[in-house]
Amino acid sequence: MASKAREKETAPSAPEAVASVVAAPVTPTVTASVEVYPIREPYSYASIVRDSVTNQLKYLVVEPVLSEDEKK
Repeated sequence: MASKAREKETAPSAPEAVASVVAAPVTPTVTASVEVYPIREPYSYASIVRDSVTNQLKYLVVEPVLSEDEKK
């Protein structure tokens, strides 16, 4: 039971985890798109990209800009 208590202490709550993902900056070093898929088409998409400097995969949320007709 001690391991469950330790797990609860170290695991972030859902809002904290989401805030850290949303706050991630988009850097110009991202060059290779691995995958793009809709989250809630046509309003939001997810993009998995590879950072060319660190070689890490990054998860980005893409929200297309609405046209004037769509804003009405």
